[in-house]
Amino acid sequence: MKINRFVRPAMQGIVIGGLITAVLWLNQPIHLPYFNQLEATAQAQSQDTEQTPTLREQPEVNSAAFKGQGKLAFISKGLLYVLDGSTSKVKQLTEFGSALEPTWSHDGEWLAFKLITDKSAMTGPLWLVRKDGTRAHQVQGLPGTVMTGKFDWSPASNLLAVSTEDGLWLVPTEGKPHRLIAKQGGYPTFSWSPDGKALAYNDTLPYKVYHAADDVLLTVDIKGGQPVKHLQTSGAGITLAGWQPDGKGLLYWVNPSRGASAATDGLELWSLQLAESKSSPLTTGLPNKEWQSFSPQGQLLTVEGSDRIVWANKSIAVVDPRTGRLQHIASPDGCVAIDPDFSPDGKNIAYVAAKNLGRDVWGFDKTDDLDAWVNSRTLYIANADGSNARALPTAGQGIYQPAWSKDGRHILFIKDNALWSINIEGGNPEKIFEPVSEQKDQFGFYGFTSYQDTFSWFKG
Repeated sequence: MKINRFVRPAMQGIVIGGLITAVLWLNQPIHLPYFNQLEATAQAQSQDTEQTPTLREQPEVNSAAFKGQGKLAFISKGLLYVLDGSTSKVKQLTEFGSALEPTWSHDGEWLAFKLITDKSAMTGPLWLVRKDGTRAHQVQGLPGTVMTGKFDWSPASNLLAVSTEDGLWLVPTEGKPHRLIAKQGGYPTFSWSPDGKALAYNDTLPYKVYHAADDVLLTVDIKGGQPVKHLQTSGAGITLAGWQPDGKGLLYWVNPSRGASAATDGLELWSLQLAESKSSPLTTGLPNKEWQSFSPQGQLLTVEGSDRIVWANKSIAVVDPRTGRLQHIASPDGCVAIDPDFSPDGKNIAYVAAKNLGRDVWGFDKTDDLDAWVNSRTLYIANADGSNARALPTAGQGIYQPAWSKDGRHILFIKDNALWSINIEGGNPEKIFEPVSEQKDQFGFYGFTSYQDTFSWFKG
């Protein structure tokens, strides 16, 4: 069987549950003690059994494997849970619907998430809930539903920014949201400043021909005032990558043709120093935020290489966004290097090395061939400059998305559709929970897979 999934991004990590049927539920908090009452009400109001909330089997969680590692929000069979690494207790936060994209507030007290009402678009209303399951409520007053990756918490307060079809909104945990920026065309990319006082975002200027339209990059104080324009493109689109950790600059990708297909084959990453109003190109790679990791010292660890296929022409590099200095990291022989992450002290890096299949391979004729490539994905750690690179063979094969713990001694990663933890100083990996995704898809989008919409790690 020819595996040919080249048109749409495969959304591995998306957990698809039932639709919400009663409008009343979407306007009320989630009351955990009254689940039986909610279920009875839903059955009376709906003839579609797929849309009624049902009791679901509790996930098996190895709390000991996560001990002392912060808090983990995760989705299992559409329901949202929290594993507390300090108490080793698992708390169920929702009892109906299909939750997606759990996201921690800066202090680890609140979670934002979507409840999916449109399976085809994977959109739905935005909800907020405390870590103990209390004060759960749907956010009222936002236009339309929330798109994937369009909301994020302030790094300094319990305030949520949301990109909508009519601009940027700010959502408090109590009270009504308000629109900060009105924007026709909608859904701007945005990023919080490190101090939480401002937002950077992109906008598209009026145009006659979309592919020739100019974009502008702006910042705005969250307390109001006029936005400040920092640059304007000439017939190109902007996708914001984020702020530099020191708050003195922005990173963004430029799409000269504004085409979605062009973006999937790699864009040039630029750095803008705000005080100098000066932009400099850094490197070219796929515009995946999961492949960007900052050190505390402000160095960016990123994946270089054009072409949408992950198994060819991919390596990692360390970039200084302030000076443009670029250090290429040598990949293991015969391998690509992907999924990078800086250790919390910036002294080490973790990444995945996988077999380099070359640029002539764009699909797999046999499932076994795809399995063989997935099984070549190996966890590596190295010094920040790439020296002393070494595999962690005890972690096994088929590794995705490694992430360092706050203490720098453990790495969490995905393997066999489960979340694992390993002590880099020795020992075997320990499974925390499974499955991570209800619809496992190893192909992803030409080999790229993200699990960020099914779990969120607050490292404390």
